[in-house]
Amino acid sequence: MLLPLLLSLTAPLRSRAVRGLACGPGPRQTIEVHAPVGADGEAPVVVIFQPCDRRSGQILAARGLVAVVVGLGADWTAAGALEDAAAACAWAHEHAARYGGDPRRLFAFGHARGAAVAACLAHDPRWLASVGLEGRLRGVVGLLGLYEFSGEPAPVRPDAPPMLLLAGRMDGGERDGSTGRLAGRLRAAGAEVAEIRVPGLDPAPLHRLADSLRHRLMALEEIERFIRLHSLELA
Repeated sequence: MLLPLLLSLTAPLRSRAVRGLACGPGPRQTIEVHAPVGADGEAPVVVIFQPCDRRSGQILAARGLVAVVVGLGADWTAAGALEDAAAACAWAHEHAARYGGDPRRLFAFGHARGAAVAACLAHDPRWLASVGLEGRLRGVVGLLGLYEFSGEPAPVRPDAPPMLLLAGRMDGGERDGSTGRLAGRLRAAGAEVAEIRVPGLDPAPLHRLADSLRHRLMALEEIERFIRLHSLELA
């Protein structure tokens, strides 16, 4: 029970954080970079929209990934969100090497409404095309996603980058239902998708903190496995 807590607490010792960066003046354009200590220029690069907590970037970096956390705490439902997300991906692609990342190994990761943003970047090519990155995403991760963006379902296309969708139990909750609907539409379209259910991803009471951390680390292991797998294509 103590191992997940220890891994979470020691993550900053295995990563370095650079804050105060931005790809523009707006609140959704702020950037924090969490990079692995000793990264050699081949680390996958993960652009994170609205992560589940502030430690997500640190933990991913401690696992050898360069995490670019965008617009922490910002509203990703307002107008212009997709333009800001595309600009953040362009920033990550341009600056990844400075932090030990490989810009060819570019992934998007979103939580809640941020997951809908990541899905739209993958399935509507005009946004990344507008910043010269069409076809550059290697994959997309959605965690506890709410995929009805601006009241409409996220688009799907069969030739989109692979997607990993994680949610809790299939109990009919809003995020579980949204994840299941998108996964079904992706499978019907012939797109590559993995749907994984991990109980206990939502915030837990204090007395269940260790269980909550254990479940979140299980999810992070699946995320890392997905990213490593789809990075191998460039090895």
